[in-house]
Amino acid sequence: MQRAADLARAGYTHHVGGVIELDKLQRLADRFVERYRIDRDKSNVYKATQRGEAVARLLSWCDEKSARAHWVLMLRPEKALTDAGTVKRRGNAVVLDQAEKWRDLTTAGGRLTLTGYELVRETKPAPKRAAPPAQETPASPLTKKEAKAAAEKAARAAQAKAVKKKQDDFVWTWRYEKTRLENLRSMIINAIRAGRHADIAVLIRDTWATPGFSGARKQVIAIASLIRAEWTRSGRSLDTLKLPEHLGYLRRIPDAGCTLSTLRRRLVLAENRRLKKAAAEEQPQLDLNVG
Repeated sequence: MQRAADLARAGYTHHVGGVIELDKLQRLADRFVERYRIDRDKSNVYKATQRGEAVARLLSWCDEKSARAHWVLMLRPEKALTDAGTVKRRGNAVVLDQAEKWRDLTTAGGRLTLTGYELVRETKPAPKRAAPPAQETPASPLTKKEAKAAAEKAARAAQAKAVKKKQDDFVWTWRYEKTRLENLRSMIINAIRAGRHADIAVLIRDTWATPGFSGARKQVIAIASLIRAEWTRSGRSLDTLKLPEHLGYLRRIPDAGCTLSTLRRRLVLAENRRLKKAAAEEQPQLDLNVG
C-alpha cells in the first residue's frame, strides 16, 4: 500500500490489476517486461522519464494462506518533448497501450482498491500564513523598460510558485471504501444497541488495527466519536467504555520485497505446517482408562 501511494505521488496515475494464480504470475511479469520494460533499474527509469517515455512498475502481494496473488501494474504516462525542449503531454492526453483496461487514479471511477481500502488524493490543510514582509521603497523611480522587466520577473516567479503550490496541496493516502465504512458503522451501531459486548470489543480491536494512513486515521477518529455517541444514547456511562488511548501512526517500510521463488518456498512451508498440524489433530487419543 505504501509503494502504490509512493508511485501515485511520483506521477504513476494509471493502473490495471487483478488476482491471478501464483503459478501464472511469472508469465504475467514476463509479458509486462516485454511490453513495458518493468525490469529497468532506477537509473534507466529516470533516464526514460527525462526522455518523456512511459514507465511502469508491477506490484504484487500474496497472502501465505492462499496460492493467489493480487497484482497491480502502475504506469506513468508517456510525454512528448516540445521544440523548446520542455516536457508536455501530447495534446493534453496520455499515450497508453489500449490493449490494457487502464484506469485513472485522479478520477472517482478509477481509484485503486485493495482489500476494502481505496487510494485517494486529499487536499492538505492550509498552513498558517506569516505576515508578508514590508516592501522596500526603491531609491529612485524605475524606467519603463526596468518596470516591464521587473513585472515579467514577478509574473514568472508567481507562476512557478503556483505550480509548486498545486503539487504540494495534495497528498495520496488510503482510506476505507464507502461500502466497507458504512458496513462497519452499521455493525458497531447494532452491536452497541443490542448490548453484544464481545462483538463490540472485537470491532474496536479490529478498527484500531487499521493501517495508519492519514485518510484511514480520520475515519477511525470519526468512528470513535460514533461509538461514544451511541454508547451515551444507549443509556450507558462513558466511564464504562474502554477505547484504546492511542491510534498508531504509519511507519515507513523499506522498498524491498522478495523474489517469486522465495514466495513459492514460503507457501510450500506454510502448507507443510498446515498439513502436519491437521495430521496431529487427527491422530487417535489413547484410552488410558482401560480395565
